[in-house]
This record gives sequence, C-alpha cells and structure tokens, in this order.
Amino acid sequence: MRLKQKRTDSTELPNNKNDTLLSATPEDYRYHKVSTSDYAPGDRIEAWRETAFQIVDFSGVDGREDAFYGVSAGVAGATGKFGSYFGSAHSTKVRRAQSIKGEWSVLMLLQEGSVELQNQAGSALRMEAGSLALFNCSAQDYFQWSDSREIHLLLPRSTLLRALGAGPEHFGSVTVLDGNGLAPFVRNQLILLDRLAGSLEQAELAAMLDVTIEMSLMLLASVSKRISKESPGFHSALYATALRYIEAYSHKPDLDVDTLARMLGCSRAKLYRVFGQQGVTVSSVLRNVRLEKACRLIEKSPLDTQISTVAYACGFADPSSFGKTFKAQYGLSPREWRMHSSDISRIPLR
Repeated sequence: MRLKQKRTDSTELPNNKNDTLLSATPEDYRYHKVSTSDYAPGDRIEAWRETAFQIVDFSGVDGREDAFYGVSAGVAGATGKFGSYFGSAHSTKVRRAQSIKGEWSVLMLLQEGSVELQNQAGSALRMEAGSLALFNCSAQDYFQWSDSREIHLLLPRSTLLRALGAGPEHFGSVTVLDGNGLAPFVRNQLILLDRLAGSLEQAELAAMLDVTIEMSLMLLASVSKRISKESPGFHSALYATALRYIEAYSHKPDLDVDTLARMLGCSRAKLYRVFGQQGVTVSSVLRNVRLEKACRLIEKSPLDTQISTVAYACGFADPSSFGKTFKAQYGLSPREWRMHSSDISRIPLR
C-alpha cells in the first residue's frame, strides 16, 4: 500500500524514520518530526507503524483506529539519540533484530500518563507520570501505553562503555533514577531540549544534545559508581550540571564548594579543575549568580523593601558584606542601584 501524506512542508520527512535515526552519521544532528496528521486517515496506522518508532515495533492501538493520534520527534547525535513522543493509548514490542538486541539503553522521562512494561521473564512494572528510569532494551519485551507523553535518550553500548566501562546489562532490566540527587537536573534538561529542539540552529542543537547526554551519563555514573572521570565529556557535563545546581540553590547561604562537590559526587579539587578549564572559579560563578539575582530583585521589588531582605533572599548571610561585594562589582551600592533603576523606569517612551 502506498502511504499518502496529508500535507507537505519545508521539513523533509524520511521515507523510513527508523532507518534515519538509527543510522544517522554523527554530523547530522538534524531534527525530525512526524505526526499522524501528516497522513491520510486510511493510511495512518500503517504509516505510523513504519515511521514513528526507533527500536520498538508498533503493535496496535487501544481503542478506535480512526481516533488514534500521535506526534514523534527526534534527533541523532554522535553519542546518542534524543526523542519525544505523545499520543493516544497503544502498545509496542521491542525488536529482536540482531542490530538492536543488547545494543541500546533507554533513559526515559514519562511526563504524562502511564506505561506497563513486561520483560522477557514475564514480570511487569508500571511507571506513572513523573518517573525517570533507565531500561535495558534487550531485557524488555512489551510496552502498554495509556494516553501519554514521554521524552527519552537512546544510549548505545559504545557510549556507555566509553563513559562507564560497562554496557546496558550492567544496570539490569530497569533502573529507577528518581531518588538520585542529579535526577532533577537531568529531568529539567530533557524538558528544555524537547521544548527548544525544533527551533535551534544545527550547531546549537548539537551542543545542547551532547550536554544532555553527558549530564545523563553523570547521573548513571552516580548510580553505578563507575565512570572515566578524566574524559572531556565528563568535565563538560560536570560543569554544566554544577551551573544548573548553582542557579537552582544560590539562594541558600550555606551553598559553597564543599556542598556543591558533595551533591555532584566529586572532589573539591575536581570542581576547581573543571571550573578552571572554563577560565573561572567556583566562588566567582556563585558570587556572580547571586549578584545578578540581587540586581533583578532590587529592580522589581517595591522601593521600601529592605536591602537586607534582598541580601538574604539571594544567599548572602551578611548584608554588610553584600553591600561591599555589590559595589565592588557594579560601582554602585544596592540603594544607588535601586535609585538608578527607578530613574530609568520613569523616562517616558517616545
């Protein structure tokens, strides 16, 4: 049966998206997106079976076929592949082809809905919305999805071996990652990449995908206690994750290099070295993040807000020290900055 597309646009859809994503060359980093609405109603199910999935086969829908809908997107990178999917209830089955079996792990964030996994031994596991987990594809057999939305990374054996010195089998059938301290940062990074992937230039998309994969490998390393901590990829992931942690917790006065190293599972010396490779220090980055937040808070808060309140809200335990640090950075005291900002805001627009 010839598949009929409902419409065409400037985004060229591959004839077989499975082949495109699984065999893409590292320099590709091209974003692909396909929707059931791209196909005529009578061809929709067969088209979806051929185009939408990467390492699983589409088994069928749960409900009326004419009511089925779905959107699948993804991009292939040098060390892994990113994908997202949302749609109505359906089932999928892991392929047993030699090219697939045992070669991939899937790190998945289930944003909405639920999925029941059945492994080859017949054991079942149910995931609910918000769960973050790693799956060994060779150990899984069948997936039953509700109406759902998910984001995932496909991590090949070669990437896991490079970063961790172990393949997919090292993590067992399913590894739940929610309780790890790095999980929130990986979760946020996946959501951010999903939101921006379609609008990024190719070079930006490549950089963002590579960082997302390296952050995910850091999370897996934290779980498995195994990693090559001198690899450039680990250093870039550690730096990116540290920045995200500083942004999230800079309001805490006790956040310092010791706390940061402990939360990231590395030594202080490692942090100093990784930040030094970027031409900065941990303390300078933390100070600058706090000062930038203080600037924004001063500009937005009422004129009668105490400067000490701003200092405490931005992670400075001593208001006097905050004032001196602020003036050294910007050439104005916090109060002078407030007046300056207030004067500018009163200038009429022409």
